[in-house]
Parts: sequence; structure tokens; C-alpha cells
Amino acid sequence: MSVNMVPVSGGRLRVVTLNTWKCEGAYALRLQAMVEQLQPLHADVLVLQESFASADGAVSTARSLAQALHLEYAWIPDRPKLRLCDGQWMESHSGLAVLTRWPILENRNIVLPSSEADGGRSAQLCRLVVPGGPLWLANVHLTHLANGATLRHQQLAHLLQSTATLTMGDPLLVCGDFNVPLEDSEMWVFLGRPWGLSDTWPAMNGPKVTHITEQGVPVNLDHVLQRTTTAWPVLKTEVVLQQASTRLGLCASDHFGVLVDLAS
Repeated sequence: MSVNMVPVSGGRLRVVTLNTWKCEGAYALRLQAMVEQLQPLHADVLVLQESFASADGAVSTARSLAQALHLEYAWIPDRPKLRLCDGQWMESHSGLAVLTRWPILENRNIVLPSSEADGGRSAQLCRLVVPGGPLWLANVHLTHLANGATLRHQQLAHLLQSTATLTMGDPLLVCGDFNVPLEDSEMWVFLGRPWGLSDTWPAMNGPKVTHITEQGVPVNLDHVLQRTTTAWPVLKTEVVLQQASTRLGLCASDHFGVLVDLAS
């Protein structure tokens, strides 16, 4: 579902955020499905969570997608673990990645509050210079813990506090898998003072679904937020990668992507 918010004029920045589901399922085939379904979207900036990479560098979701889509990329390692990838056990990371048409001037790893049960979390902060000017982009994957409301709040607050002076005056996008709807108590407070974030998905679009749980429950976990004081007008919002690839017979990920067009 998509809504054009204002007429397209001048520059347009297309951002797509997607949790790529590590190396779960038929990884090599899913990677093909991601390429197949992302190519026609022509994203200017692609923001990935659970971006799988083997410890030896032989396998990398971010690198594979960047090469196929002809984009620059920056990746940070996170959540090291032995994982089963297409029948082979690999020491690996479930990291964060930003892919873009423009050079990435800075790529920072912001260590977030965590717990032993959470297994460690980081956020990725990148500085780009896009046709509309400088842009800071924060890539997040907040804790999945069922009792993690306080921790999720602490993680996002820490990220915003850590970057407040660094990104001051420039547009800031905060994208990724928040593992919770924005309506939940630990998140909605960030949409007002002093944090000043706004959701790029407007109420007129109706409910947004980005994941179906194992119990078949539709949930809204993936978001693109921007700082209200430097916000660019929203041209279009859409949930993408919802359907299985007809050619390959499987979905690209267990999450859907969120596409946002901004007037830059």
C-alpha cells in the first residue's frame, strides 16, 4: 500500500530498510530473491539489518547485494555466533549495512546497552552527501526480547544521545528493525520532545505490517523515522518485498521492506 503525499518535484531520495534474516532458510536462494525484488525499486539508500557475513569474509549479504545492485556499501559486525548456512556451520556475524549510490564519508559503530540474554547490540551511523545535501543515517536493530521494553528504550535513547551533537543541524534518518510498533510505550515518547523524531509512515496509509509471526499475527516492527526539525517532505511510503519470488518460489526474508521517498 502506498500514498503519494505531495507532487514529485526536484530531488528525490528513495530509502528502503530491510531485515535480511541472517542466513536462515535457503540462504543462497533468498539472496537471489532479494536481488530480483530490489532491482526494480532503484533504491538510493538500502539499509540492512541481520546482514549475514561469515567470519572469513567468504560470504557477505551486504557485499553480494552491493555488487548486484551497483552500490557502495559500509558494514559493521555484530552478534558473533556459529550459524548454519545452507548446510554448513560458519563462525559469523549478524551485522548492519548501508548501501548507497553515493560515497559514504563516515561509518561508525555505536555500542548500545545490552544484556546477557540480548547478546550484544550495536547501531550503525553513516554520513552521506546526497544531492539534497549532507545526511546522517542511523541503522538500528533493537532487542527482540519479549520483556525488553525498557532495554529497547535505553538502546534508542543511547543512540540519540551519542549522536546529538555530531548530527546537529543536518537531516537524520533512523531506520531499521525496532522489534516493536511505535505505538508501544517505550517508543512513542521518541516522537515528541526532547527527541523530536517523526514517523515517515502517515496515518492516512492505514496500518503497516512488516512481519508475520509464527503464530500468523501481523505486526509492525520496521520503521523509517526522521528528525522533525530537519525533516524532508515525504513523497511516498510503501511496504515492499511482501510476495514470494515467482521464479524462485520463496520470500526474500521473514520481514517485509519499508520504502520511503523523500523530497531532498
